[in-house]
Amino acid sequence: MKIEHIGLAVPAAHAMADWYVRNLGFQIRFSGGSEQDGVAFISDPDQDVMLELFSNPRVPLLDWSGLAPLTLHIALRSENPIADSTRLEKAGAAFVERNGRTPNPGDILILMRDPWGNVIQLARREKEL
Repeated sequence: MKIEHIGLAVPAAHAMADWYVRNLGFQIRFSGGSEQDGVAFISDPDQDVMLELFSNPRVPLLDWSGLAPLTLHIALRSENPIADSTRLEKAGAAFVERNGRTPNPGDILILMRDPWGNVIQLARREKEL
């Protein structure tokens, strides 16, 4: 088996998908419904990983403020996490932490929250996993 997608209940599926396209290089694979009751499937540039962002008033959202940032995060490879974090802050993301715990001393890991509170991690690894 292979993972098809990972689904996230979000407050504004289309707006979040658009932000991920503009700021993280994702591509929209499918989009439908309304902002309050809709879905957007987005994938990374190589189309290896797909996220389902859906808004559904009958599905409760995670309380991100009550979770530690590493509990659930979307990790993205970055050639320059410091420059990317600065650019993302200008686009509405919030800085959380740099290099909390890393498996290799040369890694750079930066945690941020997108404008909806979801945690993204910018990762440059000394040795690829």
